Amino acid sequence: MNMNILLTGGVGGGKTTVCRKILSRLEQNSVKCGGVLGDNFTQDGVKSGIDALNIKSKKTSPLARLKKNSTVRGFDTQKYRISADGIEFVAKALEDALECDVIFVDEVGPLEMKKQGVINALEKVMEYGANKVVVARRKYVSKILKMFPDKGFMVFDVSKKNRDTLPEEITKLIENEVSR
Repeated sequence: MNMNILLTGGVGGGKTTVCRKILSRLEQNSVKCGGVLGDNFTQDGVKSGIDALNIKSKKTSPLARLKKNSTVRGFDTQKYRISADGIEFVAKALEDALECDVIFVDEVGPLEMKKQGVINALEKVMEYGANKVVVARRKYVSKILKMFPDKGFMVFDVSKKNRDTLPEEITKLIENEVSR
C-alpha cells in the first residue's frame, strides 16, 4: 500500500516549504521524486503570481498572475488568472512523474474542485501506485477526501507550531513505505 499525504493549512502557512524540505530529504536519500511545486513570483518585492516547478526536469513555467496584471489566456479565480499554458505544463509534469516513487501535487485548487485545471492528470496520479504528497487549502480538504474516498489520506494541517517538525515526520513515513 502506498502513502497518500494531504498537507493543508492557511495561505502563506508553510505548506510548500514543508514540501520542499520533504523533497530535499527524499532526494538526498535517492528516492525518485516527481510532480509539481509552486513558487511565488514577485515583482518589485511583491507577490504577483505563482510559477510551477517540474520537480523531475527542474524547469519552471508561469502558472498564475494577478488578474489585474495578466494578459495571458486562461481561467480566472477570485484573485488570479491561471495560465492555460501553465495548466498544460503542470499536467505534463504530473504525467511525467508516474514512474516515480513519490509524486508531489502543489496545489489542488479551485479549478480542480470544478473538475477543471489539471483534474485529469490528478486523477491519473491518484490511480498510480506511488506515494503522494498533495497540497490544498483547508477549505478543499473535505472535497478532496470525497473525490478520492478510497485513498486513505493522512491529513496534516501545517501550522507555525509544527511546520519545522513535519518534514522529518512525513519523510520518515514515506521512506518506510518506499523501503517495503
